Amino acid sequence: INFIFNFVDNLINTKQTTHSPSRKFGRIHFHYLKYHIVAQKPGSGWKSGNASVAAGSLVASVQSCQFDDSIHDAEDKFDIYYDKEIGAPILEHTATASWNEGSEESTVEFWISPVLVCKSPKKTVGLGDAISAMGLLYHGYEHPEKNR
Repeated sequence: INFIFNFVDNLINTKQTTHSPSRKFGRIHFHYLKYHIVAQKPGSGWKSGNASVAAGSLVASVQSCQFDDSIHDAEDKFDIYYDKEIGAPILEHTATASWNEGSEESTVEFWISPVLVCKSPKKTVGLGDAISAMGLLYHGYEHPEKNR
Protein backbone atom coordinates (compact mmCIF):
# COMPACT_ATOMS: atom_id res chain seq x y z
CA ILE A 1 0.00 0.00 0.00
CA ASN A 2 2.89 2.40 0.65
CA PHE A 3 3.95 1.89 -2.97
CA ILE A 4 0.56 3.22 -4.06
CA PHE A 5 0.79 6.30 -1.83
CA ASN A 6 4.32 7.06 -3.04
CA PHE A 7 3.30 6.62 -6.67
CA VAL A 8 0.25 8.87 -6.33
CA ASP A 9 2.25 11.48 -4.38
CA ASN A 10 4.90 11.54 -7.12
CA LEU A 11 2.30 11.69 -9.89
CA ILE A 12 0.32 14.53 -8.39
CA ASN A 13 3.45 16.58 -7.59
CA THR A 14 5.45 16.10 -10.79
CA LYS A 15 3.37 15.03 -13.75
CA GLN A 16 1.71 17.47 -16.10
CA THR A 17 -1.51 16.91 -17.98
CA THR A 18 -1.23 15.84 -21.61
CA HIS A 19 -3.55 18.52 -22.98
CA SER A 20 -2.09 21.44 -21.04
CA PRO A 21 1.62 21.03 -20.20
CA SER A 22 1.57 24.07 -17.91
CA ARG A 23 -1.00 22.45 -15.59
CA LYS A 24 -0.50 19.66 -13.08
CA PHE A 25 -2.98 17.22 -11.63
CA GLY A 26 -5.10 18.59 -8.78
CA ARG A 27 -6.90 15.36 -7.86
CA ILE A 28 -6.30 11.65 -8.40
CA HIS A 29 -8.54 8.85 -7.28
CA PHE A 30 -7.54 5.24 -7.15
CA HIS A 31 -9.62 2.21 -6.32
CA TYR A 32 -8.99 -1.47 -6.14
CA LEU A 33 -10.37 -4.46 -4.27
CA LYS A 34 -9.55 -3.28 -0.73
CA TYR A 35 -9.63 0.54 -0.88
CA HIS A 36 -10.88 3.71 -2.48
CA ILE A 37 -8.26 6.46 -2.26
CA VAL A 38 -8.40 10.15 -3.18
CA ALA A 39 -5.32 12.38 -3.26
CA GLN A 40 -5.44 16.08 -3.98
CA LYS A 41 -3.39 19.24 -3.83
CA PRO A 42 -4.55 21.86 -1.32
CA GLY A 43 -5.96 24.86 -3.15
CA SER A 44 -6.88 22.84 -6.24
CA GLY A 45 -10.57 23.58 -5.75
CA TRP A 46 -11.53 20.11 -4.58
CA LYS A 47 -13.30 19.99 -1.23
CA SER A 48 -12.83 17.32 1.44
CA GLY A 49 -12.55 13.79 0.06
CA ASN A 50 -14.32 12.12 3.00
CA ALA A 51 -17.72 11.75 1.33
CA SER A 52 -16.08 10.84 -1.98
CA VAL A 53 -14.15 7.81 -0.72
CA ALA A 54 -17.00 6.66 1.53
CA ALA A 55 -19.57 6.81 -1.30
CA GLY A 56 -17.23 5.05 -3.73
CA SER A 57 -16.53 2.25 -1.27
CA LEU A 58 -20.19 1.84 -0.38
CA VAL A 59 -21.40 1.60 -3.98
CA ALA A 60 -18.79 -1.11 -4.68
CA SER A 61 -20.14 -3.23 -1.83
CA VAL A 62 -23.81 -2.62 -2.61
CA GLN A 63 -23.49 -3.39 -6.32
CA SER A 64 -21.21 -6.41 -6.02
CA CYS A 65 -23.30 -8.17 -3.36
CA GLN A 66 -26.69 -6.89 -4.52
CA PHE A 67 -28.07 -7.34 -1.03
CA ASP A 68 -31.56 -6.32 -0.05
CA ASP A 69 -32.41 -3.72 2.60
CA SER A 70 -31.99 -6.19 5.44
CA ILE A 71 -28.46 -7.44 5.90
CA HIS A 72 -28.41 -10.56 8.02
CA ASP A 73 -25.14 -12.12 9.09
CA ALA A 74 -23.09 -9.30 7.53
CA GLU A 75 -19.81 -10.80 8.72
CA ASP A 76 -20.59 -13.90 6.63
CA LYS A 77 -21.10 -11.78 3.50
CA PHE A 78 -18.12 -9.41 3.63
CA ASP A 79 -14.43 -9.26 4.39
CA ILE A 80 -12.74 -6.01 5.28
CA TYR A 81 -9.02 -5.44 4.92
CA TYR A 82 -7.19 -2.53 6.45
CA ASP A 83 -3.42 -2.61 6.55
CA LYS A 84 -1.92 -1.47 9.85
CA GLU A 85 1.00 0.00 7.88
CA ILE A 86 -1.22 2.87 6.73
CA GLY A 87 -1.04 4.29 10.21
CA ALA A 88 -4.12 6.51 9.94
CA PRO A 89 -7.07 5.32 12.03
CA ILE A 90 -10.42 4.78 10.40
CA LEU A 91 -12.98 7.15 11.88
CA GLU A 92 -15.98 5.17 13.05
CA HIS A 93 -18.61 7.75 12.08
CA THR A 94 -17.31 8.23 8.50
CA ALA A 95 -15.50 4.93 7.76
CA THR A 96 -12.64 7.00 6.35
CA ALA A 97 -9.13 8.09 7.27
CA SER A 98 -7.22 11.16 6.11
CA TRP A 99 -3.76 12.67 6.43
CA ASN A 100 -1.32 15.01 4.67
CA GLU A 101 2.08 14.10 3.26
CA GLY A 102 4.93 16.11 1.80
CA SER A 103 6.61 19.41 2.42
CA GLU A 104 4.81 22.74 2.62
CA GLU A 105 5.08 23.39 -1.13
CA SER A 106 4.31 19.82 -2.18
CA THR A 107 1.65 18.78 0.33
CA VAL A 108 -0.79 16.11 -0.79
CA GLU A 109 -4.01 15.43 1.11
CA PHE A 110 -5.03 11.76 1.21
CA TRP A 111 -8.39 10.17 2.04
CA ILE A 112 -8.96 6.44 2.16
CA SER A 113 -11.90 4.17 2.86
CA PRO A 114 -11.74 0.40 2.97
CA VAL A 115 -14.18 -1.50 0.76
CA LEU A 116 -16.39 -4.19 2.24
CA VAL A 117 -15.32 -7.02 -0.05
CA CYS A 118 -18.23 -9.27 -0.97
CA LYS A 119 -17.36 -12.95 -0.37
CA SER A 120 -19.77 -14.14 -3.08
CA PRO A 121 -20.12 -11.30 -5.61
CA LYS A 122 -23.16 -11.36 -7.83
CA LYS A 123 -22.06 -8.53 -10.13
CA THR A 124 -18.65 -7.11 -10.97
CA VAL A 125 -19.27 -5.53 -14.38
CA GLY A 126 -19.32 -1.76 -14.14
CA LEU A 127 -18.06 -1.52 -10.56
CA GLY A 128 -15.12 0.69 -11.54
CA ASP A 129 -17.41 3.12 -13.36
CA ALA A 130 -19.83 3.17 -10.42
CA ILE A 131 -17.01 3.85 -7.92
CA SER A 132 -15.61 6.66 -10.07
CA ALA A 133 -19.04 8.22 -10.67
CA MET A 134 -20.03 8.14 -7.00
CA GLY A 135 -16.64 9.48 -5.99
CA LEU A 136 -17.03 12.47 -8.29
CA LEU A 137 -20.67 13.00 -7.38
CA TYR A 138 -19.82 13.29 -3.68
CA HIS A 139 -16.59 15.26 -4.11
CA GLY A 140 -17.44 18.93 -4.34
CA TYR A 141 -15.45 21.31 -6.50
CA GLU A 142 -15.22 25.08 -6.57
CA HIS A 143 -12.89 26.66 -9.10
CA PRO A 144 -10.06 28.41 -7.22
CA GLU A 145 -10.35 31.49 -9.46
CA LYS A 146 -13.89 32.20 -8.17
CA ASN A 147 -12.55 32.93 -4.69
CA ARG A 148 -10.36 35.78 -5.89
